Amino acid sequence: MSVIGLDLEQLPLNWALLQLVTAGEVARPQAPPSSLAPHEQQAYLSAIRCIEELALFLKPLPPGGGSGGGAGGPSVLSRSMQRKLVTIVTCQLLEPEGRSRALRACRSLGERTVTELILHHQNPAQLSANLWAAVRARGCQFLGPAMQEEVLRLVLLALEEGYALSRKVLVMFVVQRLEPHFPQASKTSIGHVVQLLYRASCFKDGVARLKTAVLRPEYGPSPAVGEFVRPR
Repeated sequence: MSVIGLDLEQLPLNWALLQLVTAGEVARPQAPPSSLAPHEQQAYLSAIRCIEELALFLKPLPPGGGSGGGAGGPSVLSRSMQRKLVTIVTCQLLEPEGRSRALRACRSLGERTVTELILHHQNPAQLSANLWAAVRARGCQFLGPAMQEEVLRLVLLALEEGYALSRKVLVMFVVQRLEPHFPQASKTSIGHVVQLLYRASCFKDGVARLKTAVLRPEYGPSPAVGEFVRPR
């Protein structure tokens, strides 16, 4: 929390807040505070006017209007934008730190405004399509539950006798066995599953560093079900 260096008597009233709690027009002095340098006074007045206009969006709408949920009634703004706008309104522009906070809050409010505008004009189906397009652009592939279960079964089959296989050989083994039933299987997607098994410490540490897959004993096959078992 920053410390205000000016005397409280020198600080102007926050007219942006006052207009939210008064019924009529708020008469305020037109002259800027005398503590400002001459070249700062016009910029200060312009900034104050802009903030006062923005603050009006915090006023609750008449019954039946708006879709937000402000404390005093519905609002045209979302709660996130209301919080950012309150931050701007409460900044003290006479202080350098207050001006810096106001600039950061304005930038955050602008970014949120653009985000909500995009979301308002895009339907969920389009957003989902864009997300998957971004995932595919990064070369990521995901498996369905049935395919993933079959991949784990084949990994277990390849390593159940304690054989040490390289990652490349293990991936190719799984892909070749999967292709007749899952044509979409690829070395990339299967390689992601094998990488997850490495990160989950399913393989012995010494050989894992050598890019060789050997199952740890606690992840060996269960005689009853032939699946990966949890560590004992």
